[in-house]
Amino acid sequence: MSGGSFGKADLTDPTTLDNVTKWIKMGFTEASVAKALGYSPTYFSELKRKIPELSEAIKDGRYDLEQLIVDKFIGMMFDDNHPKQFSALVYYSKAKLGWRDTTSNTEPLTEPTTKLNFTKIKK
Repeated sequence: MSGGSFGKADLTDPTTLDNVTKWIKMGFTEASVAKALGYSPTYFSELKRKIPELSEAIKDGRYDLEQLIVDKFIGMMFDDNHPKQFSALVYYSKAKLGWRDTTSNTEPLTEPTTKLNFTKIKK
C-alpha cells in the first residue's frame, strides 16, 4: 500500500479503484485506504457517497474478504487443529464485517456443538 504523500488520488481512475478493492480485500480499513490515497477518513467517507464507483470498489473488496473468511470457516469445520485461528476469524467477522452470533444462549447444551449461526447486520 503506497502512501498519499504525492497528492490526492483520482477516485474515479480504474487503477485507483482496483487498488481500493485490493486493499479492502487485504483487510485494510477505509481510514487507512483514505490516508494512502491522500484524503482524510471523513472526507473519503463523504466522497464514497458521491462517487458510486468508489462505493462499489469498497463493496467489492469487502465481498471478496468475506468470501475468503467464509472459505476459511468451512475449511476449519473439518479440522480441529486451528482453534486460535478460528477464534481470530470469529472476532474479525464480528468486529469488522458486522456479523453477529445468533445462537441462543438460553437453551442448555446436552452435547457438544460446533454449529455457529452468523447473520450480517444491515447498515
